[in-house]
Amino acid sequence: MGGRAGAPWKDEAPGSDPGAARRGVSSAPVSPDHGCYGEDLAHVQAAAFGGLAAGATPAVVERLRAAPVRVRRVLDVGCGAGVSTRILVEAGFDTVAIEPSPSLLAMARQAAPGARFVQGSAYGVPLEPCEGVLALGEPLTYHAPEADAEARLRGFLAAAARALAPGGLLAFDLIVTDGPGLDGRGWVSAEGWAILYETREDRPRRRLTRTIETFRRAEAGAGYRRARE
Repeated sequence: MGGRAGAPWKDEAPGSDPGAARRGVSSAPVSPDHGCYGEDLAHVQAAAFGGLAAGATPAVVERLRAAPVRVRRVLDVGCGAGVSTRILVEAGFDTVAIEPSPSLLAMARQAAPGARFVQGSAYGVPLEPCEGVLALGEPLTYHAPEADAEARLRGFLAAAARALAPGGLLAFDLIVTDGPGLDGRGWVSAEGWAILYETREDRPRRRLTRTIETFRRAEAGAGYRRARE
């Protein structure tokens, strides 16, 4: 799923559905302690949306190896389910993975046990000295509605500059605000889960909000769980 340009973690509270129980769907809000990627959405992210990290990280590894400074330590900011983290570890880097979602972080620990892990956002975790900083999947575009997104991004870039050794590499991606509008609706499904999503772009405020509803088969097989982020 990746990030959203200037988007809040949760723009709307999870809604209730009086008819859900009759349809075998249990409705549950996402825990407010981490704000994004609860257990079921994290499962979907790991199952179906790791392609960007899998495709881009090897190219970043080549850039790291070609850097004018010897790269020993890399910070994997917004590591998600650990796809990029695993590739960095296998490439021989001392990897520190940073992720705000406890559910995604648990998956990343399993995917890359050789890394070190820190739970927190890109903006709340001090960046330790390193030669590389990676932020793939637009983790720098997640913001609470009241946040000054540009100030937070400037702060992160300044922190990365302080953490990086001379000649180090910062690799990140963002959603651009020019081009066709990004409003839309859609769905994706696979065995045991489905997601419905809606994106709303507020171009004057440079904000893109994506609302996602997840349906995941309950472990006991009694219908599906439903959550909204």
